[in-house]
Amino acid sequence: MNSLAKNTKKFRLNKGLTQEMLALRAGVTRGYISLVESGKKEPTISTLYKIADVLGVGVNEFFEGDPNTSRFLHVKNGELNTPIKKNPSSIYSYKPLAASIRNKMIDPFILRVDPGEQKPGPEYAHRGEEFNLVLKGKVKFTYGDKEFILEKGDATYLDSSVVHTVTALDQRPAFLLCITAGR
Repeated sequence: MNSLAKNTKKFRLNKGLTQEMLALRAGVTRGYISLVESGKKEPTISTLYKIADVLGVGVNEFFEGDPNTSRFLHVKNGELNTPIKKNPSSIYSYKPLAASIRNKMIDPFILRVDPGEQKPGPEYAHRGEEFNLVLKGKVKFTYGDKEFILEKGDATYLDSSVVHTVTALDQRPAFLLCITAGR
């Protein structure tokens, strides 16, 4: 069982919630939560944020093993190349950058956006604020009913409770540094 599965169950039990209660509050089915906790399904980023919100934890805490008691973390450049936690039905994959730091105020991660349209699913919005910096590629960033074309070096800062999506352009994957805060 992976750390996402183990930690989801651990956080749920620590909150005194049943799978049904967590599912209801996160807007998914009990069966979905069961699949996540058994390691048979990995939620989309937006669903993971909803589950984290219900459980009162940061998204990166799902991927932690033993907590890092230091408030300093060094991530080597080579560790950034391959985002993880790919959901097969999603164009998004991500790599948490500070997964071992507990009780942090921000959640930084690298987001890889593959070319293509996101398959229908829940709209992507979560509490807090978000900063995104395009590291590589060209993307269409949709925020509410507005669309922006962003290229390497362009950035956004937004109220993440507004529905937002990112689509890779030019038939190549795009990479963004994303930092979320304030759940």
